[in-house]
Amino acid sequence: MRRIAAGDRLAFTLLAERHSGPLMRLAYGIVRNRSEAEDIVQETFIRIWTRASEWDPARMSRFAAWISRIAANLAIDQRRRPRADPLDAAAAEAVSPQHDGETSSSAGEIQLRIDRALDALPERQRTAFALCQFEELSNAEAAASMGVGVGTLEQLLVRARRRLRAELIDLMEA
Repeated sequence: MRRIAAGDRLAFTLLAERHSGPLMRLAYGIVRNRSEAEDIVQETFIRIWTRASEWDPARMSRFAAWISRIAANLAIDQRRRPRADPLDAAAAEAVSPQHDGETSSSAGEIQLRIDRALDALPERQRTAFALCQFEELSNAEAAASMGVGVGTLEQLLVRARRRLRAELIDLMEA
């Protein structure tokens, strides 16, 4: 981060390559829209570039938790914004890849149900779930990223998993 703060583009490129995938999974896990998730990841890296001098390993948690917090906050802000065209969400949901055969169709339907169940989670539960499941942060790191205590994060996870299980119970029994 010191090198990035000094304007080292190679260091920034290496950092972006290392963290793009996990940040994309996190952003998508919250906003549930690939295009919006890509924009969030790009904005996260812009903020890292412009705020690199703010990173202080002695004062902050692990680096991954710091950038996850930036991305999660951007994703939450994105979900709170009113959509310019309410048909955008419906169109994005209706467009799906072509499926070959019954198995692919069934898998697509299952994924759609999972996506809808995740979308239905309250914001904080969805964020906690995304940080732990998609970003693979520890509970302590996810709690720090969200600015809550570990106990609060664990309660959010319990509630999220309970709601997902109730919504998708028939899939788990199959």
